[in-house]
Amino acid sequence: MNSSIKRKTFREYYQDPHFRERHLHYMSEKVKCEECGRMTSRCNMTKHRRTEIHNRLSEEKYMKDNKVTRDQLSLEISLLQEYLDLLKEKIENIDIKK
Repeated sequence: MNSSIKRKTFREYYQDPHFRERHLHYMSEKVKCEECGRMTSRCNMTKHRRTEIHNRLSEEKYMKDNKVTRDQLSLEISLLQEYLDLLKEKIENIDIKK
């Protein structure tokens, strides 16, 4: 492959009106969040995943799919947190030099 070929930058592509129109349409397209099921625009998906609505809906969907109650879910989360803390402690105690 010829490495001397200079590729266009995004700025150069964006100056093309046809490309710009397609890109704006793509970014404003509504898509369904796979984790919680809520519809949001593609460009806002990252922001949506940090919202309280996403967290609540994801939790509700998980509980419905796995047939667990909120108490069971809280217990599961606390057990996982304890396990994570134990793993962190073990990692800290590993002698790197050996």
